[in-house]
Amino acid sequence: MKVKMDPAQQSKRIQEVIQIWNNIDGLFTQMKSTSKISNAQIQEHANNINKLLKSHPNSKFLETFFSHFDQFQSKLNEHINEHQELGIQGENIFSNLDSLNSKFTKWGYASRLGCTQSLIKYN
Repeated sequence: MKVKMDPAQQSKRIQEVIQIWNNIDGLFTQMKSTSKISNAQIQEHANNINKLLKSHPNSKFLETFFSHFDQFQSKLNEHINEHQELGIQGENIFSNLDSLNSKFTKWGYASRLGCTQSLIKYN
């Protein structure tokens, strides 16, 4: 069953997502400059999200965003598991990932990492 979302509600959700993503992207950029984050796939997923944000939001925006976001956080999680010291440096990015995951879970999306479970709780 598909639920049609009110356009005003959709717009509000998109703005919430963009605001949190901008925090994540800024923190990710900081982490890259001060740590061993060098995984091209992580950067590619971040770039896909940033390109999407420059496009005009349509009815599939949240689905597309979530797909890219889930791939981003999955690759970041793998990288953090390989480089445990990054877990300590990235506390702020992880709390933002959790916040975005919580919103998407509330809206009916499920991450590959599990409901609202991003990185901070499991590393």
